[in-house]
Amino acid sequence: MASLEYQIGAAGLGLGAFSTTADLLSACSKMYDLWKSVQGLDAHMETLRAKLILQQALLEQWQREWLDFSVSERQAIHKRRFLKDHKATVETTLEALKKLLGDLEPLRVIAAPEKSLSAAQKLHWVTRQVSSSEKALGEIESLLSSLYRLFPISTPNTTVSQAVLALDSLPDSVSLSSLQTALGHTISLRRFRRGLDEDLEKRVAEFLQVLPTTRLELKPEQVTITSHDDISAGFRSFGLLDGTVKVVIEWKKYDASWQGQKGIRLRGRIHNIAQFLHCDFKPDELLTLKCLGVFDDTEHSRYGFVFSQPTNTDSNMVSLRQLLDQRTAETLPALEDRYSVCYNLSLSLAILHTAGWLHKSIRSHNVLFPVRGGRPVWTQPYLVGFDFSRLDAVDESSEKPEQSTRFNLYRHPSAQNGPGEGYRPVFDVYSFGVLMAEVGLWRSAWKLWSDGMTATGFRDNIISKSNDWLAHYAGQPFKEAVLKCLSGELEKTTYPIHRAFYIEVVEVLGRLVEDQIS
Repeated sequence: MASLEYQIGAAGLGLGAFSTTADLLSACSKMYDLWKSVQGLDAHMETLRAKLILQQALLEQWQREWLDFSVSERQAIHKRRFLKDHKATVETTLEALKKLLGDLEPLRVIAAPEKSLSAAQKLHWVTRQVSSSEKALGEIESLLSSLYRLFPISTPNTTVSQAVLALDSLPDSVSLSSLQTALGHTISLRRFRRGLDEDLEKRVAEFLQVLPTTRLELKPEQVTITSHDDISAGFRSFGLLDGTVKVVIEWKKYDASWQGQKGIRLRGRIHNIAQFLHCDFKPDELLTLKCLGVFDDTEHSRYGFVFSQPTNTDSNMVSLRQLLDQRTAETLPALEDRYSVCYNLSLSLAILHTAGWLHKSIRSHNVLFPVRGGRPVWTQPYLVGFDFSRLDAVDESSEKPEQSTRFNLYRHPSAQNGPGEGYRPVFDVYSFGVLMAEVGLWRSAWKLWSDGMTATGFRDNIISKSNDWLAHYAGQPFKEAVLKCLSGELEKTTYPIHRAFYIEVVEVLGRLVEDQIS
């Protein structure tokens, strides 16, 4: 009986019933797309273009959540039925949106570089249209705000969503004062990364052996080691900075091969990572510890990255790997906690990739939690272990991380041993998929490995086990998100990988978090 009611509920709710809505959304999207190609604009027009691009990113997200899905479960039927009940309102809103975007078309056409007007004529015409364009933009924003109030977007953080989904179409020259904080900070992070890259490449080209002195240069005697994190295999310690500040120290080993231009680039990368993780303007959603400085431990041929620990904690931070291996009643997360952990980490990875960085060492050893009241703070999973991180650039030199079986479990088969393929974002996504599977099943990936298993064999096994078990432990949407990370499917979409990851994984996790709250 329940199955029959379900089938009846789904009848008439297919995409065919919303063809007019879909056509209007498509028409609006095409009009937004026209603004992406306009270049050489003045400050006002560039801000207008940026806001339209950001509007499109959010509207497309709304469309994915309310229209672009199959009616395959009860919650989907309820959403589609609610949309059908208010279809006339939605279509009236989209018709008005289409008209307002049309009203802005003459402005775009005149401002386009191929328009045969002098710069003075363009400036005069555009200046006369400033008032009307601002009015139209305000009306568009009001319309869309009303639409989103009636049909909310479940992703907890829409400004970061806009940053990830629209940043490729926004120039670095866009005015940050006109943007929301999270979005502005993400753009600032990208600009900062590019500045570091340009400075490093200049020094490499000029063969400058001496790195620029910054306030992040620490002396070894400033750092006191109080304990070592055995879980990290010697890559992490805990201690005090200047005898008072509780810190995490992450070690980066080096050897005699770091000479000449290669040495300048690798040492320069260390300082760039430190500065990247130190900057004050990174988005709050990028959950990384603040780097207080870096020092050269010449006695042990290693650099030490020094990070502050969150305040008001009971003890040193604890890694996800330790929590998986040493389970207690106090450290077993609820389902909503596991969703929150994966969502917050996925958001951090999406921002990291959007800013142009690769992590290269994503694994449960490199996720740390503060501990308060004897319990991990599940809403604050910090992504650490940036010792092999680098810029995502074709010509950027790459180091091979330490090859060990327990770390290789998290590495894509193509990223292990030998020269192999150049490291790319999809390899980070694969590593995140392994980590998600661990959190969903709440067991270490190590327990899914057997002696003699090849890298490809392990990947096949974790995909098989995720396919068999994850829906039971964490639900079907979670399982599908994990499989997309592990299978490489996200690299085959028409989107850049960071956008595909956001749409197919981050948005899904965000909705799971919101559903638990509501």
